[in-house]
Amino acid sequence: GWRAVEWRPSVLLVGSSANSSSGGGLADVCANLTAVDASMRRPIGTISASWACRGPPASLALEYNVTTPVGVMATVQVPSPASSSSFKVMESGTTVWDGSKFVKGAKGVKGAALAADGSTAVVVSVGPGSYSFVAAAQAA
Repeated sequence: GWRAVEWRPSVLLVGSSANSSSGGGLADVCANLTAVDASMRRPIGTISASWACRGPPASLALEYNVTTPVGVMATVQVPSPASSSSFKVMESGTTVWDGSKFVKGAKGVKGAALAADGSTAVVVSVGPGSYSFVAAAQAA
């Protein structure tokens, strides 16, 4: 059967919240920490995630790479690069989140929704495989 795994960049940030309601969120994090790479070996296979901040604060983008082994369904929490929920998330060049809604079409991506924790993050559901997400602010 399928196993569920959840990766959140905030876990990889050693206790910092990428979507803090107290200020600039990801921009504050990226001012001090620009990249993280982590992996975890499990009996079902290796699960890995890495992210990197790209660009100046005014046009900040987040690159987030995730690999899940065969037989694993995962949820990937992608934080907003802006202080609002108006941002786009793409997977390998295909849009999966467009400001306020899930966009079908990226292979292996099962769905996306705003995080239930009140943050501006988007939770993306994926099947087994390797994914390369980019989150960037929407053009005004």
